[in-house]
Amino acid sequence: MQGRIRSMRIEGRKMRTWHIVHASILFLVLALMIVGCGQKGRGIDGQNQAGKSTQQDGLDFSFLEETDARTWADNYLEDFHGIVNAVIPKVTADGEISGGSNYVILHAGGAMRFKNHLYSDYKESWSGINGITIEGEEYSERLVIDPEKQGTQISELGIVAGKNCFLGCDYESKEGRIFGYVFYELSEAFQTMRTVATEKGEYDAICCIMEDGEGDFHVLCNVDERNVKYLVFSSEGKKIFEKTGEYHSRLHAFGKGRVALLSADQRTAWEVNPKTGAISELATIQLGRMDNPIWRATTYDERTIAYCNSEGVFLWDMEEQKAQKIYTWAKHGFSMLTVDEIFADGGEIVCILYSQGKEQKVLILAPTQEKEEIPTITLAVHVNNKDRFLRMAAAFNKEHPEINVDVKYDLDELNLLTQLGAGGGPVLIDTQLTGFEELEALWQPLDGFLEATGVESELLPEALSFGKIGDKTYGIVTSFRIQTLIVAGSAPANWDYEAFLDMAEKSRAALFTYLYYVPLTDSRELYFDAFKNGMEDNYFFDPKTRETLFDDAEFERLIRISEKAAKCPPSEQGKALQEGEALCEIVDVYSYQNAVKLFRRLEASGESIVGFPTKDGGRNRLVADAPLAVRKSASEEEKKIAYTFLMTILSEEVMRETRGFIPVRRDLMQEEWQKYADMVQGTVDDGRYDPAKMPAPKEGDEEHYEELIQNSVLQRPFPASLERIFDEEFNAYLQGGIDAKALSDHLQNRVRLFLAE
Repeated sequence: MQGRIRSMRIEGRKMRTWHIVHASILFLVLALMIVGCGQKGRGIDGQNQAGKSTQQDGLDFSFLEETDARTWADNYLEDFHGIVNAVIPKVTADGEISGGSNYVILHAGGAMRFKNHLYSDYKESWSGINGITIEGEEYSERLVIDPEKQGTQISELGIVAGKNCFLGCDYESKEGRIFGYVFYELSEAFQTMRTVATEKGEYDAICCIMEDGEGDFHVLCNVDERNVKYLVFSSEGKKIFEKTGEYHSRLHAFGKGRVALLSADQRTAWEVNPKTGAISELATIQLGRMDNPIWRATTYDERTIAYCNSEGVFLWDMEEQKAQKIYTWAKHGFSMLTVDEIFADGGEIVCILYSQGKEQKVLILAPTQEKEEIPTITLAVHVNNKDRFLRMAAAFNKEHPEINVDVKYDLDELNLLTQLGAGGGPVLIDTQLTGFEELEALWQPLDGFLEATGVESELLPEALSFGKIGDKTYGIVTSFRIQTLIVAGSAPANWDYEAFLDMAEKSRAALFTYLYYVPLTDSRELYFDAFKNGMEDNYFFDPKTRETLFDDAEFERLIRISEKAAKCPPSEQGKALQEGEALCEIVDVYSYQNAVKLFRRLEASGESIVGFPTKDGGRNRLVADAPLAVRKSASEEEKKIAYTFLMTILSEEVMRETRGFIPVRRDLMQEEWQKYADMVQGTVDDGRYDPAKMPAPKEGDEEHYEELIQNSVLQRPFPASLERIFDEEFNAYLQGGIDAKALSDHLQNRVRLFLAE
């Protein structure tokens, strides 16, 4: 599939140009690695100008020893830094019943949770808040509007724009219908300063309230899933404005006492003039095609909108029409999946409300007066892998605030190769950007690190193999998946390349079926990939003599049989295989639960795992992202940060949070077995057990799961330049640009030239 993604990006002349340029750059890199570089800095041979060795084979790894747990502290790397990061507790007293308001309000003084504590006896009910100040101090208040009254006295709570005080509201209702609101203007200490009852009418339940600088009351009510009703009442309680539209259900303090409203997509801000009924647009955030969608936005000051997305927090200048990033989540140890709310107070603070597990937390940001310099290294990653590496960097930066790993995913790949060849560039490299095996001289061997720290014994040896070149380890992966082929009935005794072709030639069915493919999808690229297991094991050339088969009858046979892979019917839970519509089904195993479901299916259907063809017979494939490597020419201090990063992301705690599929740690694999068994037992105990969705594990499943891994080969692509040749030529053939004869000629000439070089 990776080949398909690459080939779709490169077409025609662009493909040929890329190949030529990349080959030239790669040749330059290799030349620089051989002869060194005369520029200032460190050369690729591991020597700096003073002749001091930067090799780390004998480095003392005591700096990786565990330290005591730290209290949370933010760094000062960016325009804003965190001053508070705290849980906003949910306080529930004995005897309460469900129902009533329960939400968090962000304001100039920090954050607070407003909650109605409801009891079966109304007179026992009460309203209260639990808050956190911008100094990080917690407080709790019981809200009493009228000491003579009993029960809850406030149904909704909001803020007053431009002031550090609050607005309460209660409903006037009868027989479940709301016929009026009563507003209470409250001081900073929650004392009543003003009470205003609205004129009578038919009203809805409120989702947000705010008072402006003129004393008018702004109200939002949800009408349906898409529409929000916007009401404004005068300081005397008369309704002076009403409009329904697709707005976001939050009001925002704007400037000195003004109120703004945002669109449902958070990109456009409006302001209402209650006196005239006019709605004027304040600003629209202009997102580029590649920009991340906005999670939450708010007005920051009279010329700026603050917003956040999966990358961090930004300020949008209304006049200059551009965004400035002020806070990057990963640099400060945050792995945000979403944000619940954002509030800004005229350049003084920015409050972020977010969820972590079952808890809601507030992160309060303040402007950085003086940025600090802390030891930082760059991690260069392919854009397709950025989310995973950002989570890893966040986990690392949270645990090690005194040092920093900065993730870059917009680097030019050719320029990166040139930097690395000259002995510079990022310290940590996602080798999907550069290639791995063909650039062995660039990478720092990790065997000493893995052995000295004890990490090696904690990882699956099969997973370690992803990062090996020869007998040395140069890279690490954190998770992988198993991909295999299954057939109806018993597996053939032999399943090497010739046996696979013999069976495919005799079959009248399509060659493949696949769960994720729609009917009639062309899967010939998967067919061609089935004959590539790396430089030392493939069907296209002899690994020792380097003789190719592109000009003989064997390649003609390969192309002829490929037409049976042109159509790929959907699996339909094994129906295509059982009814003879396909010869093989491609199956991905990416968890223990997934494996157990496969085992139960095989038992019920009589199907067999056969694996992909190799020169030695059928084998499953282990598939992982490209290894993460360390630049060999990095300084000792840079390598210390890099080793600390590797140690962190390979730890049990961090890998549990950031891994993708099957973890490379033995203890996490065992934990996965136990967790799944407990989940199944839980569904049995409460009567929800469904064997189709969550089949029970049996004795021997764990051993069978391990056998799947052990009876596998790594999916190793050819060196990047050779892989690109196959991608380009097969892509041209599959799209009808060249015929089989031209494909044979092109591959014969280009592959032979590559092997000769």
